[in-house]
Amino acid sequence: MASSAASRLQAHREISSIAQITDYFSAHRYTEAGRLITTVLSEGTRLVRWTDPEIMLLEAELERLSSDLAEAEAEQAELAHQIARFHAAHHQTLGARLEKLLRLRIVLREREAAADPAKTADYAQAQQDYDSFQQDSAFREDEDARTKWELSEDEQQELKRLFRKASKKCHPDVVPPDHQAAAAAMFRDLSEAYEKGDLVRVQQIASQAEAGIFTTSDKATAEDQKASLQARVQAVRAALEKARADLAAVQQSAACRVMSQQPDWDAYFQSQATKLDQEIKRLADAIEGSKP
Repeated sequence: MASSAASRLQAHREISSIAQITDYFSAHRYTEAGRLITTVLSEGTRLVRWTDPEIMLLEAELERLSSDLAEAEAEQAELAHQIARFHAAHHQTLGARLEKLLRLRIVLREREAAADPAKTADYAQAQQDYDSFQQDSAFREDEDARTKWELSEDEQQELKRLFRKASKKCHPDVVPPDHQAAAAAMFRDLSEAYEKGDLVRVQQIASQAEAGIFTTSDKATAEDQKASLQARVQAVRAALEKARADLAAVQQSAACRVMSQQPDWDAYFQSQATKLDQEIKRLADAIEGSKP
């Protein structure tokens, strides 16, 4: 049987690996011949995958959609950070004035309610407004800390580049189904690190994602690979549509509209501060005038 196989292979000695196999047969080194045959067949199987046009097209489509999804996710994350910075600047510049205004409003409404019980509801509303502001301020202080990126301009650009690169590899809708739970955890970690401006952590995650820890097994058949790729393409396409819809919703939000209408934040906050100062004075004068 071995001699028959060797004879058939002699016709293809121009291929170096086959020439080596026939030499092993001629030298009766059947173990080495078997190992090399296994290697050639294994390499041939992998070549079939990469030369299959349908698989190549699906992989190209998945790559394109994954890039688009990473771009949409990065754009939404960057816009959310800008809005958070706007809110932080608003709180820092106007927070003390707003608190003083609301306290003065409570005093005035209390006196008005004492003089006219029909205004008791206005007094209760003033108290509720102040309590809500206090609760929001406590939350805002924690959120404001996340907007303080201690990064240079170049480092901020590197942070954004790495976020796009990593999200393209570890977004849960991009990876095979058996890796989605681990990818979701990594993507949450990535998003939190980006929000905090933690460049070192984003670099670490990007390196992990680039290592290909969420790839499919090479042992899968061509048909299994096609089915898996088709499912992943559909999942990423759906995720991309949702990401774009979410981005559009943020862009159309009241906070984003106000922010986008203010090319000069300092000038805007100064004008708001002037208006608040005027209202504070009006309330203080009204309280003084309401004294018995």
